[in-house]
Parts: sequence; structure tokens; C-alpha cells
Amino acid sequence: MRMLIYRRGGIGDVLLLVPVIANLKKDDSCIIDGWGGSSVFLYLKQKNIINNFYYEESIINQKYDRGYLFTEQSTILSKAREICSDVKVIPPLPQSGYKNHILDYYSEELGIAIDKEKAYLENVPASCDGRVPMGCSGFMVIHPGSGSKNKVVSPEYIFNFLKEQKIDKLKKEIIFGPWDVQIAEEWLPYKTKYFNTLIEVEKILLKSELYIGMDSGISHLAGLLGIKGYVFFKNSDPFIWRPVGKNLIVLKVQ
Repeated sequence: MRMLIYRRGGIGDVLLLVPVIANLKKDDSCIIDGWGGSSVFLYLKQKNIINNFYYEESIINQKYDRGYLFTEQSTILSKAREICSDVKVIPPLPQSGYKNHILDYYSEELGIAIDKEKAYLENVPASCDGRVPMGCSGFMVIHPGSGSKNKVVSPEYIFNFLKEQKIDKLKKEIIFGPWDVQIAEEWLPYKTKYFNTLIEVEKILLKSELYIGMDSGISHLAGLLGIKGYVFFKNSDPFIWRPVGKNLIVLKVQ
């Protein structure tokens, strides 16, 4: 069985398909390719979650038994029907007023069962020497960025939270990437690190003791990897969009 999955969007949008892919890929004979503009598919190929990936215009001379299209864009649907024997269209967002988790929506649309508590990348071979046991690495990772300024909190808010939780003495690695909106001015007084790829972010997450993040794609990555930590949700609904896995505590910012 050869399957094709189309999805465009932010890091979190595409990473939320990892549980879907895990349920669709029944055995090693099943080939699943990613299609879309997201570099997340590159990361998933590096992790052997998918077999290959294609940007929008690069998918030529390919044939698939089934296509799962998380889009309603007519040009993409037309192209998919040329290369896929069967096409399933899933609107990327549920209808207004939907109150269950986004993976529940995918479950309903695809007729599959998805475990939202599972860290789907936790036991996938890592791109570093391995996870450091809790209490040994001596640092936490703070990712204060997101794809929207409306989703982030101030440095003071984060550091006050760390004091309240009595974890402020732990060394802090503050990270940013090209996916973050411009909030650098608030963080200029602090030492930060810049990462260009998800593989680089994975390495530091797996070596950390704790993760602190916003409603962001990196928080979804931390959840999938089984990292322990806290995620702040400001404007979006955590009941619908919280990261998968059971090790991240989601806190609603009032």
C-alpha cells in the first residue's frame, strides 16, 4: 500500500499528523510519503516516520493507492486525483464550535483510534547519543517563541513561574528558531541560542531535564518526544490544541 499525506501549515499543524501516520502505517510494507511546503516532513523522513516527502511542485511521476489530503484547495485536490487511485479529503480545521481535541476530529474523519496520551516519537531512534536520565543534565530548555505574538508571555511571567515552582535554580537554555515571530527585544538581556532545524532542537530537548514552552510547534515536538515540562496557552483553547503525550502539563494563562 502506497499512501500520500498532504498538509501545509506551521510546525505544530504537521506534527499533529504523527499519531495519524502511526495509525495508518500498519507494517513496513506500507509506504507513506508527505506532500506540502513544510520542512517538518523533512524531519519526519529523517526519523523514518515517512518514506519520502515532496514540496508542492516537485511531486511528479508518482502513483499512490490512497491520498489523505488535509486541505480543500482545488488545485491540490485536482493534482492528487491524478496520482492517487483513491482520495480522502479532510478539512484541516473542524467546524466552528467543535470542542474536542483536534486528534479526536481526525479520528472521526478517518475512522481510526488515536491515543492522545502516547509520546509517538519517544522510542524512535534519536539523532543524538540518547536521552540523559532525569536529574543528570542540569538544565532546562525554555522556548519562549511561537508563530504568533498573541501566544507568548513575557520573560518576567516565565521567571516568576519558575520561582513559584522552586525550579528557578536549574540552568536555563533559552532557544529560538526561524519559525518564531519577532519577540527578540524582550529577550535581548538574556543569553539565547538559535536553532535552524528540528533535528537540532530534538537533540537539546532529549538532553534536558525540563521543558518550558508556549503554544507552539516546538511544544508539540516536546510532547511527542515524551519530554517533561510545562506549556502555557494564552489565547487558543488547550482542550483542542494541547500537545499529545502525558508528560507536559498545560497551563492556561489568564
